[in-house]
Amino acid sequence: MSGVGYKKVVEGDSNELYVIGRHDNVGWPSYTLTRMTSTGYTVWMHNYAYKNFDRSNHLWDFIRTSDKGFIFCGDVNPDNSNQDVWVLKVDSNGCMSPECKSRVYDIRLGIDRTKAFDVNIKIFPNPMVDELHVDFTEPKNITWHYQLIDQKGRILKQGDVDPDESVIDTQQLSTGVYLLQLESEWGYRVFRVVKE
Repeated sequence: MSGVGYKKVVEGDSNELYVIGRHDNVGWPSYTLTRMTSTGYTVWMHNYAYKNFDRSNHLWDFIRTSDKGFIFCGDVNPDNSNQDVWVLKVDSNGCMSPECKSRVYDIRLGIDRTKAFDVNIKIFPNPMVDELHVDFTEPKNITWHYQLIDQKGRILKQGDVDPDESVIDTQQLSTGVYLLQLESEWGYRVFRVVKE
């Protein structure tokens, strides 16, 4: 995505990365908080902007809070030449309100990856034992790539998923919790799966 500059990276408890950046839109800046895996895949991204776009505003720094959320500090320069403090608190998903859904935006490609949320995908059984089934109700003509990622961010298994009959062999996986990431031209979805 053009016009994005990154300011600071914070590492999470499971080696995930949280990155604050500035996105220079035409005429007004916004600030981004992006969560990435340790290998650089975008999990979610949120944009934040002060309500009056015609004023100069900056988010300079952020820290992790005890509730696993974040607090940002910055400043706003209103028209009267004074400077005001801008403090922003978000939860562990980068949301300012409980109604918020994480917006997935692939910074590397500049592609809005929210179309995948409209695809009905069923993952079963969960918990799994020897295999995991992935069922796409539609569209059937899209190729999906999958990755099974452990809690340390390591990719343990990957490949392409056939939209008509998708079975992933999980016999070699140890008991535990994994992330199943599915990616296509429509975007990507992440599911939490358990191996018994």
